[in-house]
Amino acid sequence: MVNPLSRISSFVILTLCVATISSLELQPKPRNTAPAVLFDPKYGTHKFATINGIRLHYVEAGDRTKPLMVFVHGFPDFWYSWRYQIPEFSKDYWTVAIDMRGYAWSERSTEEKDYVLPCLIGDLKALIKYLNRKKCVLVSHDWGTLIASAFIARNRHMVYKYILMGAPPRKVFKQLLDESTDQRNKSSYILVFLSRGVAESILQVNDYAFLSLFYKNEDLDVYKYVFSQPGALTAGLNYYRANFSLKKGKLDFVEIDGDNDDLDGKNGMYILGGKDPYMSQLSLNATAKEYPKMRVTVIPNAGHFLQQEESEITNNLIRDFLGPASEIHFK
Repeated sequence: MVNPLSRISSFVILTLCVATISSLELQPKPRNTAPAVLFDPKYGTHKFATINGIRLHYVEAGDRTKPLMVFVHGFPDFWYSWRYQIPEFSKDYWTVAIDMRGYAWSERSTEEKDYVLPCLIGDLKALIKYLNRKKCVLVSHDWGTLIASAFIARNRHMVYKYILMGAPPRKVFKQLLDESTDQRNKSSYILVFLSRGVAESILQVNDYAFLSLFYKNEDLDVYKYVFSQPGALTAGLNYYRANFSLKKGKLDFVEIDGDNDDLDGKNGMYILGGKDPYMSQLSLNATAKEYPKMRVTVIPNAGHFLQQEESEITNNLIRDFLGPASEIHFK
């Protein structure tokens, strides 16, 4: 049997190519000052909430009397992932873009057990209650989608409509990992992420050069600042380490008590980039089959970070799906 850790994905291979092998810089540069763009008022106001035993940071914008729209990011990301959505949707919604536990300015636990899915679901539920709302529109990407779909399955009454991007509902993702060679190959980078210390060393090479695969110019400076902070990279990787495992050489989700991934799908939409290198296009049909009432669509020229790469198309799809905000009964 081939050692699964030897099958390094395109993600890691590209990372090592970006790093100039002849001049490796294993120690990242210190960054003590946050880039000014993070405090641009067009993105809203920075706030903190101590909930579910942890202090979370979030950015809010828009009118508090309007329906609540919550944005949930993935890896390697944080609230800034939604910089193209916040100005657009805060016209009609009270938008809240959160830093999930461990990310950016949210509190970072050093214990992997504090990043298990029930804790992440609990954070989301507690934040919505903290904001004094019973329901919200939930918009998610990547890891945020796995958290959001699990949250919705357990708290359907708290979500008016939801948008999943870059990853299908958790139940479908589990099926693909079990049945699809294409998805296992695309997810093989996770095998590296599970290697404590090794993954951190790889991702720090040449001053976090892997981030240049996804971000450029000013945005690259922002992401390097955030992920170069003490413990930030490990915290993001702990999402994988706490929730994935190897079973008989195959990647799988860690089982949790009372696991429930059932969605009715009627209030949900799944959007995938047509050029996504980490999520199989098979997830489109698999999601449509599992949840016939869910709207499933693809943005042909988008990669994994579709809400940033094709922001206008993404925003239009979300608006069309949600309909007029004035028709949302949220109180």
